[in-house]
Amino acid sequence: METLQNKTVYRCSLCNKLSLSKGAMAVHEHSCAIKHEFFSSPCFECQFYNKALFTCQKTNNKMYYARKVLLMRDKQKKNWIMNNCDCRMPKFGECEYVSRYRRLIGSALNF
Repeated sequence: METLQNKTVYRCSLCNKLSLSKGAMAVHEHSCAIKHEFFSSPCFECQFYNKALFTCQKTNNKMYYARKVLLMRDKQKKNWIMNNCDCRMPKFGECEYVSRYRRLIGSALNF
């Protein structure tokens, strides 16, 4: 590993990628923020989400991950998933159970 002297190293706040160029890091952070928004869902950290069956135990809905399905190249597989699931996974702020669960945990931990 080399040590750089008199150089500013820029780091992405979301993925910790390093760059020597401020402009390139600004472009990367913008695209990384968009990717982070699309590739994260409150369901993945929810206690009511069954990861094996892709279902919510509170609403009994079988859900698909919208961003992943939209990026699929196989149209038959994409249509099959969208037709066999009840709804897409909610974005942050759309699910009442996750926000209620976070408030309960936050009040119990005094956050």
